[in-house]
Amino acid sequence: MTRPLVGALAALALASRSEAAGLTAATVEQSTRLATQAATACAGGDASGAARARQALDLTSDFEPTAFVKTGRKGEVVEDLYVEARKEYRSHRALVYQAMGECAAAQGALPAATRYLRRAVLLDFAPERRVALARAHLRSHAPAAALDLLLPLAGTAPMALIEEAADAQGLPSVQVEIDRVRLKSIERAAPVDGPLRLPPSARLSSGGPLRFEAEPLVLYVPPSSCQPCSADLQALKREAAGARVVLWPEDPERDQAFRQVVSLYKYDWPFLVGVRPSTIPGLKLPALVVVGREGWSAARLPADRVAALPEVLALLARRDLDETRPRKAWNGRPADRSYVAAPPPAFLDEGLAPAEDDASPAFAQALAAFRAGRYQEALRSFEQAAAEGALLPPEARLNRAVGLARLGRKDEARRILLRIGDSRFQEDIDRIMEGLGVRGE
Repeated sequence: MTRPLVGALAALALASRSEAAGLTAATVEQSTRLATQAATACAGGDASGAARARQALDLTSDFEPTAFVKTGRKGEVVEDLYVEARKEYRSHRALVYQAMGECAAAQGALPAATRYLRRAVLLDFAPERRVALARAHLRSHAPAAALDLLLPLAGTAPMALIEEAADAQGLPSVQVEIDRVRLKSIERAAPVDGPLRLPPSARLSSGGPLRFEAEPLVLYVPPSSCQPCSADLQALKREAAGARVVLWPEDPERDQAFRQVVSLYKYDWPFLVGVRPSTIPGLKLPALVVVGREGWSAARLPADRVAALPEVLALLARRDLDETRPRKAWNGRPADRSYVAAPPPAFLDEGLAPAEDDASPAFAQALAAFRAGRYQEALRSFEQAAAEGALLPPEARLNRAVGLARLGRKDEARRILLRIGDSRFQEDIDRIMEGLGVRGE
């Protein structure tokens, strides 16, 4: 058991014995019902659903383990049960935050919707939470953020939604983007940017040009020394059964050793000549290049990972949707995959939770007042920031507790901190309590 958890358990057990529990299983059930009704109402255009979502959020703002698990004979909540209770609580709160977010989105309050839905995803990474957040990103004209959530869900998330995000981003293919995400699960496999196009000089030794077709093709590229060729080709014959294979010498002027091995073992695969493998970036020989979807999707794989070849072939043969490449909405430029989700704001040096996004005027005023020691003024401004949505409920309560502790009202601060269970800074609660001197005995 970690030290923070020990402290939280001990303090929470004491608080549970000395105070009446404010949260019960019946309250959780009521909150869940209200959140579900609110989401349905807001989706149907009923603005009254927002009030029900807010009511659901407020009902279970206090975390009480005994609302989710049974206590021992003396009311203790042991470690395993505590962890289980907090997990169940966070899952419940994710449902409520999602309802809040969807209602905010229905009202056109997209920044607030994104904040609530982002918290739902943090608390419960279930696909439906990510899809809801992706929809909000799309409505906020942030297709790259939406795709970051949706592409790993291909096969689960609505394909129409993934296509909408890809078209908004101006991508040439949805399937190619799905392929790239799936390739990450194959050790040492790496995507090759497409579309791959061979120059007119490229041709097969068997006669005619090499055409990239819908079904995947395997290109084997050995080093000129051909030291691993014999073993590689034997493994390739075993693993590439049923697939087209083409041999691609590193240097056509120095491929005698390679051709001798091919002739000795009587492999009938054709050679690709007239173009050098150096046209494929990042290729370290010996290597395999698997090309599919008419050259739009490709992957490179070290030859010593040939055992993974069937998995790569199956991946590039899989069809998740029917599309013509490039898509009509393609912007004509190479796909922009530079998006990286920005990290959430970090905990402040003052021991306070930051605003969710850019600080609101109310949050800036609260922080300035806190730094100047005007804690009562800071509390009022923090409440205003929470009303504006710059602070979500758990962080607003955390900051309130810190302000109260600075005012000497440590018992109130302690009670608030013990009942927080859905904060971004949940693992810091015990440390905060210790720093404020409100841990208790």
